[in-house]
Amino acid sequence: CHLFSALPAPAWCPKGPLFSEVRQSFGSSYHQVFRLHHRGRRDAVEILNTVGPIPENKEVVSRFSTPLRTEGLLWTDSQGYQ
Repeated sequence: CHLFSALPAPAWCPKGPLFSEVRQSFGSSYHQVFRLHHRGRRDAVEILNTVGPIPENKEVVSRFSTPLRTEGLLWTDSQGYQ
């Protein structure tokens, strides 16, 4: 399990036949889960973020890169990674 982070945060990496994931928490204000669904030739990545409350004059920034061939397709929820 490897996840780069500018801040020290423990990561938990369960693996199974249907999906593998990385769970990481940064204090009580920010939690993220990266889940790779194993679907043969059509693997899918799910990213879950829980943010807040955020201290005043602070912001949370996430940057993603992947070797997956996504053909520019990104599905998001109603928040749309604003």
